Amino acid sequence: MALLGNPGKMLMILLLVLQLVASGGTFPPQTLPEPLQALHPVLPMSYVVDGLRHVIYGADLATLSTSLAALLATTGVGLTLLVLAIRKKKMWSLKRLQPAIEEAA
Repeated sequence: MALLGNPGKMLMILLLVLQLVASGGTFPPQTLPEPLQALHPVLPMSYVVDGLRHVIYGADLATLSTSLAALLATTGVGLTLLVLAIRKKKMWSLKRLQPAIEEAA
């Protein structure tokens, strides 16, 4: 959102909805349509759901490291994008300093 502004807000809402559907939190990912099955391993919420399942049900905790690694990688990518957005917005232009003055009709 910091990089794209209002279009970024729309993109984040779309990403959130896709994650809610494709994460497999309410039903198994094998029952999803094929396009959503392809998104399942890519979206970070899938790893949160898988990790919580392993912790809650007491399954093999060795697979928990995969979920943690994926979430740390996602966090790293997000922080990198945030730093790039901050660096881009750090430079002030005249347009940003002086917004256009509209004439009164």
